[in-house]
Amino acid sequence: MSVFAFQPAVCGRVAMSSPPTSKSHSGANAAPSAPTAAKTQLVQNVGRFRWIICTVLLLGVMKNYMDRQVIGVLKTTLQHDL
Repeated sequence: MSVFAFQPAVCGRVAMSSPPTSKSHSGANAAPSAPTAAKTQLVQNVGRFRWIICTVLLLGVMKNYMDRQVIGVLKTTLQHDL
């Protein structure tokens, strides 16, 4: 489930509304309920997974760049050997 609820708006655009807040009668210092804690953990895991994907992409781009540079430097040697 998403943190924000999407609602259709005028002209086909999508407007974001804030998630519904739960009203607790026990006061402001009440512990979060299990679903709220689970949602928070899910959001943290999704954010961490995004950074892992970015890291893997960065490493792939760096490897590709270094391979191209090495092949460019060794071009004459490789042509001579092959």
